[in-house]
Amino acid sequence: MDKVMVDPERCTMCGLCIQACPQDILVEGSKIARTIEPDRCYYCGHCKAVCPENALHFPAVAEKDFEPVLGAAERPNPDRLLLQFRSRRTTRHFRLDAVEREKLEKIIQAGRYAPTAHNNQGVQYLIVQSSQALAKLKGQAIKALADLVNEFEKSTETAREKQGSSYKQPAFARYAPAFPSGMKKKVEAAQRGQDLLFYNAPVLMIGHTDPSKTFFPAWDVSLAAMQMLLMAEALELGTCLNGALVRAIEYSAELRSALPIPPEHEIPVCFMVGYPVLNFLRTVYRQPVQVAWV
Repeated sequence: MDKVMVDPERCTMCGLCIQACPQDILVEGSKIARTIEPDRCYYCGHCKAVCPENALHFPAVAEKDFEPVLGAAERPNPDRLLLQFRSRRTTRHFRLDAVEREKLEKIIQAGRYAPTAHNNQGVQYLIVQSSQALAKLKGQAIKALADLVNEFEKSTETAREKQGSSYKQPAFARYAPAFPSGMKKKVEAAQRGQDLLFYNAPVLMIGHTDPSKTFFPAWDVSLAAMQMLLMAEALELGTCLNGALVRAIEYSAELRSALPIPPEHEIPVCFMVGYPVLNFLRTVYRQPVQVAWV
């Protein structure tokens, strides 16, 4: 069965689906649009979305998954939307209250609809919310960070190799001089009974994907995470991206193997979720952006 089918009773040969298809598998037929090399279809749905007659169907996809989009009058006000973006802040003080399952599922749905390279849709999530699992993971991560800090202090070059390819990226190389002190602060706080790694958040979300099945694994997971952070904000929840945990997982084979995530998967993003203690009343400050117009 073809991945996409054209209904001859509905198709008017307007050609919009042919124009919209990024894979060029729809062409003009004698009376209706027809498909060539249908196996190259990756279910982006552009053809169905643009068809005014709803003449295209995907046998493997339920019709309810293609809802009508918002009309121009129903879309969020751009200024209000930008204000929401400006209002999102990192939360480092979480209440201990559990987060409702329906809110977590809505956050996951926001990530589900993020773009992925070649519409791969391969981003998966590990949701850690039991107090026992969080405590165990935090202990393993703190141990890994302590070992990493010790290695940094002994030999920066060896530590860089342990950090993996992500350390060699220019952005992280710039951050590297402050890395040992920042991680050491988290380790020492844990020894005093303070939590500067998870900040007592009741939920940890870990995004991961198979790098062999997508061109840009880190992009795929990061784009999904950004939509999830914004959804959490709309649900009056706080979030905190956790780069320290990502580094700990990269460094420690013991920690990585303890996670119920396929060993071949990359883990570019982890973040905490919970109800914030502090209520922020003003937007974030950002430096003027540097833009070149050509």
